[in-house]
Parts: sequence; structure tokens; C-alpha cells
Amino acid sequence: MARITWLDSCRGMAILLLIAIHYIGALESRAVISLELLEYIQAFLRVATPFFILTFGFTYYVAHRKLLTKNSIGAFYNQKLCKRIAQIFLARQLIVVILAFRFPEQANGLYEILLYQSFSMGGEILTFYLLALIVAPLNIWMLNKIANWQYVLIWLIVYACAYYIGTHFVDSDSAGVLRLLFLDVYPFFPLMFLAAFGMLIGQFYFSVNSNQTRVNVLLPIAMFLLLFGGTGINVISEQPIHDLAIALFKAPPHFLYLSLYGGVTVLLILILAALTEHKLIPQTLSRVLAVVGRNTLIAYVAHYTLYLPSILAKLYKPVIWLEVVGFMVMLFTSFVLIYVWDTYKNNMKSKTVTKEPI
Repeated sequence: MARITWLDSCRGMAILLLIAIHYIGALESRAVISLELLEYIQAFLRVATPFFILTFGFTYYVAHRKLLTKNSIGAFYNQKLCKRIAQIFLARQLIVVILAFRFPEQANGLYEILLYQSFSMGGEILTFYLLALIVAPLNIWMLNKIANWQYVLIWLIVYACAYYIGTHFVDSDSAGVLRLLFLDVYPFFPLMFLAAFGMLIGQFYFSVNSNQTRVNVLLPIAMFLLLFGGTGINVISEQPIHDLAIALFKAPPHFLYLSLYGGVTVLLILILAALTEHKLIPQTLSRVLAVVGRNTLIAYVAHYTLYLPSILAKLYKPVIWLEVVGFMVMLFTSFVLIYVWDTYKNNMKSKTVTKEPI
């Protein structure tokens, strides 16, 4: 099927938000903005992980729903997943090595991190992504086999059990597998709950033909989730903005945290889809988002090289403009390389289609 342009843009936006949350702290540490303003920005940018994961669920359903209908699950695993899983595994390992150059503690434990005996200081969302890809076909199969209310109930129970385990039986000293599944920054089961919600939205998207109907259903859901999560966070926290900024509710993800940022995510998707469909977004920006969205794995790995300017600036002398210019050069270079790869990939696909017999 033809690619959905606004969905590519959403994937690109998710990656750019992930990049932003990793680097925004540098502005305050270099006295560019105040700590108070930084916390407001960070609190918003915490949507990056839920945005990426929910969009992953939606995209996965869009891309594979027909293949999973035509093929058995076993055949699907053999045909589609092995190559992608290998790519994600290698991407995570590359990020681990890149970060070892920046953080001495990562370099000292490099062997254990590469063997998954301990966690990396960055890039572990790819470990979640790898596991999610293994489970996703089974989840779509379940979604297509049972009623939606049963599907929602099953995942609410899975989330509740995972959150209870993560908060009562797992801590930072627990075995790596338990932390990976229930507690750490990207615990599998609580976040797979969010991806499953994205797949449910994908099913709904294809169950109706009217964009107005989609908006009429999804917009109230987004507003309810946003208001429910935001109100709840205000009740349980004395400093909601500060606590959101420092990701207090992220490990494991609190239901109110997922509700708040799930609502923001759906709202952002609706806005971005409307702007793209009505051509109200600048063409250059739309193209950048789409290119990044079609190459999310490469873009995510490449952004870790953006640490290089800060290292070089410190070696030379602590001049902010030198670091900023270096950062922008690296960012532009990374995008050019991604754009070249995207063009090459599209050309190869076009040649393959041309060669196919009619």
C-alpha cells in the first residue's frame, strides 16, 4: 500500500522529540535559559517516549495488518522480522560503543553492557523496540480475533500486574531481566500497553472511511486522557511540572503519566495529520519530517554522534558558539546522509517495481 505521508511525519516528529529531550538540558547548564523555563520545556518533551511508542503501534498495524491476514504468524516471522531484529540489535550495540567515548563509566563496563548484563546510558529504547517487534504480530493476531473490549481489558490487566510487580518486587538492584520487563526507563510490559493502544487506534483508523468520523472519535478520547492524566498528576504531586520534568513517574510508567502523554500524543497526531493533509505545514518541514520518519532507526543512531561537538569544544576551549555551530553542522550532516540513503532506497524500490512482470 502507498505510504501515509502524515504518518511518516509523525514518526519523524517522534524521533526529533527524542533528540530534543536528550539535548535540552545543555541549554540550562550553559546558562542559555533558566531552570524554571527548562522544567516546563522538559515536562512537555517527556511526551517523546510515549509519542514514539504509540506511533510505533499505530504504524506497525498499518504496515502489517494485511500480511498477517494472508500469512500464518510463523511465515510472517520468517519473512519480515529476522532482518529488522538484527538491524535493531546492531543499532543498539553501535550506540553503546558511541557512548563509551563520552562516558568513562560506560567504557569501563562496555563488555557487560554489550552482553546485556547491565544497561547502557542511552539507546535502551531499542531493546524495548526489539522485544516489541517480536510480540507485535501476536498482538495484532489477538486484536483481530477478539472483541475490542476484551482486548482492552486484557491489556489493562497486563499493565496493572506489570506496574504492581515493578513497584513492589523490583528495584535498581534486581536482576536485569526483571528491570527490563517491569521497572527501568523503558520497561517492556507497561510500555507495550501503550503500543497495544496504538494498534487499536490503527484498527479503528481502517474501520472507518471518513476523516471527520476519525476526528470525532479520537479528539474526545485525546482530551479525556489529557485532562484525566493532568488532573491526576496535579492531585498526587505537589510539584507536577518539576516531577514530570525529572521523569519521576516514568520508571515504571504511572497510569496517569501514560494517560497524560497518551492524550498529548493523540492530539499531536491529529494536529500533524490535519496540517499535512491540508498542506498547511511548510513543505520543507514536511519533507524533513517525512524523510526522518522513513528512516527512524538510522536517525536515532545518528543523533548520538551529536555529542561530538561538546567534546571537541571542551578540548579546544569552552566557547558556547563553537559548540552550537558544531552541533548544527553535525545535525545538518546527519540529515544529508539520511536523505541520501532515503533517496537511494526509494530508487532501488522503484527499479524493483519496474522489473516485476505485469
